[in-house]
Amino acid sequence: MVTATQPDLIPEAFREIVLERPLNAGDLRSFPDDQNRYEIIGGQLIVSPSPSTRHQAILGELFSALKMHLASIRAGRVFVSPLDVHLSSHDVVQPDLLVVLDDRRDIIQEHGIVGAPNLVVEIVSPSSRITDRVDKAALYARSGVQEYWIVDPIAETVTVYGLDGDRFSPSAELSHDEDLYSVALTGFVLDLDAIFLETQSGSSVEHSDGIEK
Repeated sequence: MVTATQPDLIPEAFREIVLERPLNAGDLRSFPDDQNRYEIIGGQLIVSPSPSTRHQAILGELFSALKMHLASIRAGRVFVSPLDVHLSSHDVVQPDLLVVLDDRRDIIQEHGIVGAPNLVVEIVSPSSRITDRVDKAALYARSGVQEYWIVDPIAETVTVYGLDGDRFSPSAELSHDEDLYSVALTGFVLDLDAIFLETQSGSSVEHSDGIEK
């Protein structure tokens, strides 16, 4: 049986097919273009609601930092969600951020990314915490993603995972007053205060109302 993380967010016209069989990339293309994020992992539908303002503020800061670094070293491209990443016919996800370096530039296709990016970044929320830390982590590792960052806006931490065979090993858990370094991106250094302290204006909304990604 195929289930979903947010059953109430599944459009009524698609609820029956979600329970009938594992979904594939073709099924995913038929879902509506609304404010929700639709992904499949192992054929299972994952639905995430519209993100919070702080989630988007952090996303913007990270995107800007990565774009500037990649432009300075002329080594690849950074992409922001929504953009489909096709890891198999039954695994199509939309990471918050991803980086494709020149050594993998052939995976950049018109309809999305087909293959494993060098770096994937997910910004967790209460609704996505297990999916990001367990399901997506396992998928990204076995697909060959070199490095994975999990950003937690509430704890104000970034956990960095490096690929070790076909699984990830945590290499660092960093707080807002530390610097983020990357193995996948040579020379990249980011002061996390610039990410967390500069985006705190929206944090009260996320904490008090429980607005989820």
